[in-house]
Amino acid sequence: MKITPFPHYIFWSYKADADLDPQTIARQVFQYGDIAEMRQTIQTVPEKEIRKSIEYLKKNTHLKKRTHFIEKILLKKC
Repeated sequence: MKITPFPHYIFWSYKADADLDPQTIARQVFQYGDIAEMRQTIQTVPEKEIRKSIEYLKKNTHLKKRTHFIEKILLKKC
């Protein structure tokens, strides 16, 4: 999956035309992106990959609020 639809600052450590797996894209966007970019990711990346990315990010305690927001608000998980 190409990273070109997303702003460069999210993928600052990658080449501008990088082709990354969906899970890596979701992790990067969920860490560094804003709400609009997160919504774009949710629409383009398969749900299975999004869930894997969130579980990976939950391991980092400093991202707890962000992962909670993504699950409860953006993914509407009750």
